[in-house]
Amino acid sequence: MEQEYQKKLTENKGQSKITKPRVITINELMIFYAILFQMAMKPIAGYRYTKCWTSKFKEWYSACKYMPRKRFQEIRNALHWCNNNLKSYGNTDENGKQDTLYKIRFFLNTMKELLNISF
Repeated sequence: MEQEYQKKLTENKGQSKITKPRVITINELMIFYAILFQMAMKPIAGYRYTKCWTSKFKEWYSACKYMPRKRFQEIRNALHWCNNNLKSYGNTDENGKQDTLYKIRFFLNTMKELLNISF
């Protein structure tokens, strides 16, 4: 994998800058989810999510001060909770109804089990 990364670096000299992905720490992951929860609790109609880092919205989106927007975007691009190649992932729930959250169902079930809650 390191060799592939070095090859891409030499192939793209003078073009777009490729950076080595950084490890996501538990602390960063918790801040990332805190930001997502705040965004879900108070969506900004007519604006992109990146506006949460502007001074106009900094009072409500307080978790944004703990993580730069660029790092949030790096983590968002790196996380993929669903393996689309597995047949077990479908778009219906246990009752045969349309499950719009099927891509994160595994994550939700894990959180439900860890926190001992029902939803």
